[in-house]
Amino acid sequence: MLNAIRHNMTAAEYFALPAISRSDLELARESLKIYQGRKDGTLPGPNETRALRIGRLFHLAALEPALFERTVTVAPTTDDDFTGTGAKARREAWKALLESWHEALPDGMIVADPAELLTVTSMVHSLRTTQTGAASVARRLLFGRGESEVTVTWTDEGTGDLTKPMACRARLDRLIERTASVSVVDLKSTDDPSPDEFARSVARYGYHRQAAWYSTAAEALTGVRPSFAFVAVRSSPPYEVSVYELEPEAVEQGERENRETLAELSRAMATGNYAASWESGVTTINLPKWARSK
Repeated sequence: MLNAIRHNMTAAEYFALPAISRSDLELARESLKIYQGRKDGTLPGPNETRALRIGRLFHLAALEPALFERTVTVAPTTDDDFTGTGAKARREAWKALLESWHEALPDGMIVADPAELLTVTSMVHSLRTTQTGAASVARRLLFGRGESEVTVTWTDEGTGDLTKPMACRARLDRLIERTASVSVVDLKSTDDPSPDEFARSVARYGYHRQAAWYSTAAEALTGVRPSFAFVAVRSSPPYEVSVYELEPEAVEQGERENRETLAELSRAMATGNYAASWESGVTTINLPKWARSK
């Protein structure tokens, strides 16, 4: 797969690309067998949580507002509490109406509930209007020069750690190319955008690996190692905005961890053996460091 930037690619088209993504690596890092099962369809995908839905809708509203307007809708509501005379008949009629409404929706439409829609529009409003230094930087990164939802594909030739070259892909929230520099920006919704809590989120959700993966994608495309920033917005009032860059050692750790997982996945794909090393026999374990007595 040639190094390429793909403009105007839909999310569905991106996910259909035959290449390894950051989410694939995270899944393989959790379990090679779960990765295999999700890919071949023998294991179901995860249920979409409210937090994931808010994040998806927020990205769409902030970075692709025209698409958000075209594809996001709210289901009909009713004030009927379905009590009293004829309640059963009214409930059945309402159920039939909702089913007909859903069946009539065009393909690709996203149904949000009113509370989700209020949350997402409030987050975007905060991004666009909050008068703080971080919010001003966020607006320049997200709404100034640059492109949103950019798909990059490249081939990882390996450093002697892969059984064969691996086709890779990434979908960057923002790619900003200047004369002598490149920047990648990732937009996050979060319960708490304060520095300590967001640092915990970086460790918990592997955002340092994401930063490394997206930086590798941008460098494969442009030949320039990019700067990388997270824009984080609280998903509840008062919807504060923060902007973070990771220390270089955090991104370097993410790069090492990505390479380890990519090498493991490469070997599994070459041999057809997706079993974890601890499945081969008896493994001796100890208490985690935090639980050991001094």
